[in-house]
Amino acid sequence: MILLLYTQFFDTYDKIKKNFYFLRSGFQIYWAKNIEELYNYLEYNNHSILLIENNNLNESREIVSKAKTNLQNTLIIFVIEQFDNIIVEELINLGVKEVILKDEFWSSNLTKVILKAIRKNRMKKGKEALNVIIEKAQRFWLTVFDNIPEYTFIIDIGGYIVRCNKTFSNLFNKHPREIIGKKAYELMPLNILKEIRHNGNNDYFEEELNGIVYSITASSFEFDDEKYIVFFMRDITEVKRMREHIFQKEKYTSIG
Repeated sequence: MILLLYTQFFDTYDKIKKNFYFLRSGFQIYWAKNIEELYNYLEYNNHSILLIENNNLNESREIVSKAKTNLQNTLIIFVIEQFDNIIVEELINLGVKEVILKDEFWSSNLTKVILKAIRKNRMKKGKEALNVIIEKAQRFWLTVFDNIPEYTFIIDIGGYIVRCNKTFSNLFNKHPREIIGKKAYELMPLNILKEIRHNGNNDYFEEELNGIVYSITASSFEFDDEKYIVFFMRDITEVKRMREHIFQKEKYTSIG
């Protein structure tokens, strides 16, 4: 996390540096001593916090305007020598989040504000990292699901297809999203709901569709208190033919 400080006073920089020394491994402070240095930092660097010590309202307007253009998600904090309602209201309207009066408590108040921002930033990064992990896990699962060689689809208790892999959708020359939401019987002449026992045990049966014999394994499961049935289909036409051929051969052999 980076803090950009704009002040002409060394004591301000020194105080902040000492206050956040314990965060040195994950917290950097850049000190812009004049307006030129500040604009240079704003132009070429990305900062989490912009801390400005300035009572010049016209200059402050310009600084905030430039900061908001270059640093979209930066927390802008002002430290002012004298409390002035007009200046404070103007700064807040410009988008400044915190205005701190430089009194005897200013260092403590500033530390609280910055620590709060640091915690918020860490929580945000943690959430983003978690979202990346979740998204990656989802993509991994979908990739595995789509590459299962069996024709695989899942229906809910109402018989609607809630998920299918590409192997299954390719049977109908469709994309999975064109299959999801349809009734299973709209695609396949199977009396599916009568075939399945809703006790969680596997069911196995064979069906012939358009001259192709499929072995079908179906298993019910629950997710979020909802019942579903997953089907795995495999083309066993050649296997059936071979079995029949062997059976007939053995039959004639035994007769002969």
